Amino acid sequence: MLGGTPSPPEEVVTITGSPFTAQEWQALRLAPFWILSAVVGRDRDFTEPDRVAFAVAVARARATTSDPLTTSVLDACTGRFDLLLAEYEEDERSVGSGLHDVAGILARTADDHGAAFRDALVRTIGVSLATARGPYGRTATVEDLQRLRLAAALMTADEPGAARSGLARTAGVA
Repeated sequence: MLGGTPSPPEEVVTITGSPFTAQEWQALRLAPFWILSAVVGRDRDFTEPDRVAFAVAVARARATTSDPLTTSVLDACTGRFDLLLAEYEEDERSVGSGLHDVAGILARTADDHGAAFRDALVRTIGVSLATARGPYGRTATVEDLQRLRLAAALMTADEPGAARSGLARTAGVA
């Protein structure tokens, strides 16, 4: 309370029984964009081919998941792409800090929802993007896969035993 005025209640979004603050929900909605940035190696001014590949990758991820958390985030991403892209470009977090924030949020969700979300981001969106950018759109470059491995590691860093189990190494990134 400032100067006797009560603070407005913080907006909460509840999905899969997990409550997310407005800031947490924004981080989850921006997560696909941090994966895009990680793979392409830039955080703004994405090329048209990268934007198209990203849209295809998000649509593929959406079509292959039934997880409610992942579905909600990907629906927001596809339904309001330009608005979310503008929010992403205004967000001051780096790829590393953004994905680390997402990892912390996912650590509080049910294991299956967090795993489904990470899987959609890394195995579907990330790998699809890396492949689309590679030679003839058929294989990913070593550089794109290395950046995707780093993003996967950032998303598993808060998990107990992640470093020991090699989760980041085995997150579906060849």
